[in-house]
Amino acid sequence: MNVYMLQKVAIANNCNDKSLLNIQDYFSCTRATHTEKSQVYFLNIMDAVADNKDTLMSMLFDLHVQFIASRRCEYLVVEGDAKLYEILQSLKVEYDSELKWVVPYPGDWHALMNYQKALMKPYFDAGLKSLAEACGYPTASIKHCSQFKKTHLFIMEAWEALYRIMLTKFLESGYEINTALLDDVIQSLQDVKAETRNTFLSEFNCMIADITNKVPQFSRKFDEFIHKMSSSDDVWKLWSQFVFRDGMAYISLFLAIRSGDWHLRIASLKEMVPVFTAFDHPTYQKLISHHIADLLELPDSIMVMLSQGAFVINIMGREWHSVAIDEGHEMLINKQCKNAVVKPSEDYMKRMATYLTYRTRTLQRFNEQLFPQSYKKRDAIPSVFTYG
Repeated sequence: MNVYMLQKVAIANNCNDKSLLNIQDYFSCTRATHTEKSQVYFLNIMDAVADNKDTLMSMLFDLHVQFIASRRCEYLVVEGDAKLYEILQSLKVEYDSELKWVVPYPGDWHALMNYQKALMKPYFDAGLKSLAEACGYPTASIKHCSQFKKTHLFIMEAWEALYRIMLTKFLESGYEINTALLDDVIQSLQDVKAETRNTFLSEFNCMIADITNKVPQFSRKFDEFIHKMSSSDDVWKLWSQFVFRDGMAYISLFLAIRSGDWHLRIASLKEMVPVFTAFDHPTYQKLISHHIADLLELPDSIMVMLSQGAFVINIMGREWHSVAIDEGHEMLINKQCKNAVVKPSEDYMKRMATYLTYRTRTLQRFNEQLFPQSYKKRDAIPSVFTYG
């Protein structure tokens, strides 16, 4: 992460859209991942009360018929939000022998969404509010985390900005580092030229090992500098905790989802538990603890699949663009269902336009025949099958 921030500091002043890497670009060019395009299917749309035991039992019955009985699957991972996870856990206890095939799994996107609210409690009024106002973000939306995407972008940008400020202060201080060697590294970063973004990524990737070799003690010295400043200044202490602990847990889980890195996901969730505990989120405090304990009892076959990235899906088959399963459900299934009901597609509107006139006329004639007292000319009511 320090090398990523170092390249930001090095080329920020003479960068352009082609040469300045974002965090996903940086890690995608330095850490290749095996990406497989996912297939997403609708199984059923239920008209029932959500987060209800009876509804879930009906859903589990359908899943058992379609997967366990028909395809002879041994286990089925069922993912959902915190409420759904709790109900599945209670059903597993109540119907232990009948539901041994069910593997409850909490949604990672919902964990990110709830962690946003936990982060805002200590840090919003401490300084993030001023930063949001300066950057043009709606403060009410950021404070209450009412819009996930805007809050996510703000947290990413605020975290990176604070990290870069701390790194810049470290470089300016000359804290026990070989400045000549460091200047050489920064100059090398600034000298990277590329006609296209892909070429730049390739050139920068070739430089990572060289930079690491040139500054072997850079990270250790930077950590010492942060510890020294945090010990003597409460403001530094507060924001170093945000950058390197609390905020880093959010960034790490986001990167774990996008890359399908199972071990980074587990480490991130463990770091989130103290924040959930401290700032009144007992649901996720318990949920993560139970989830990690459950993982210890899962069969090896499931753990192997999860460690290979089966806890995420990839809609387009692009590296470092995977999404959590519950996030994909919201992006695809929920969105398509909602659009079909309340926001028809362009194709649907075109098809509707061809028969809408006849449909309205037919409905009107049904009403005239079913409720003739509402119309004055009762003797002149045409048949519902007559068009003229």
